[in-house]
Amino acid sequence: DNNQITLLSFGGDKYTRHTLVMKYNSTNTNNYNQWIPFTDNHNHPIIIPRERDRDDYVGARALIGGINNHLLFITYKYNNISVFDLNTFQFIKHDQLPTNNNNYIQYHCFVSKSENGQVQEMMKTNQKYKQNYQMLLFKEET
Repeated sequence: DNNQITLLSFGGDKYTRHTLVMKYNSTNTNNYNQWIPFTDNHNHPIIIPRERDRDDYVGARALIGGINNHLLFITYKYNNISVFDLNTFQFIKHDQLPTNNNNYIQYHCFVSKSENGQVQEMMKTNQKYKQNYQMLLFKEET
């Protein structure tokens, strides 16, 4: 449906965390434009902010990517990046971005790079096509 987009909201603080989803439709039909809990295939709530430590998603940014648009790339302070698989509802990677010691990311810009809405590069490898996605992150004086 060209009139529909799915929105994901995640956040909260270290004590109360939430993940909500909305199917936004510009024509405002039934069952659209309402925030509801994000759940797995068994209707169990999925909370994206990690509970393992004090990760703070204030000022975080996220992009969807991957060959099937099933990966959620989340960047957040101080220089963290996490990858969440939207099919399995699991984190698959946590890492740190190579930033200067005194430069951390928060309220930054994180965008996917595409050319005319198409995938940037496509390479043929062993009779399979491998897509190469590029993402840009910039903040303040970049």
